[in-house]
Amino acid sequence: GCGVNADKQTGGLNVHYSGVHKESVSVGQGSVMRTYYMYRNRLLFIRRNSQGVRFWSGMLFFLLVAVPKKALVYASRFERSYLHALWRGLRWHLQPHNVHQNRFLS
Repeated sequence: GCGVNADKQTGGLNVHYSGVHKESVSVGQGSVMRTYYMYRNRLLFIRRNSQGVRFWSGMLFFLLVAVPKKALVYASRFERSYLHALWRGLRWHLQPHNVHQNRFLS
């Protein structure tokens, strides 16, 4: 919960908040939609926030280690919809997007 306490003697204001972070409330934890956004956004983060050696090391690790590992997990469990969502998330980056501009963050 949250609470605000005003202290008249010192003129201070104390704000207290204790809450629980709910992961994937909007898309559902372990959902196909979450898989799509996770892989799209991980690659988007690397593209937006790194350059040089960090860019290439992050990109190579992601594409040569993380993606194949998860793809093998989905394939071994016959989770075709998750595998498809993973590839769609990566394929998003093959379309022309200016990843350094975001009209929603301006």
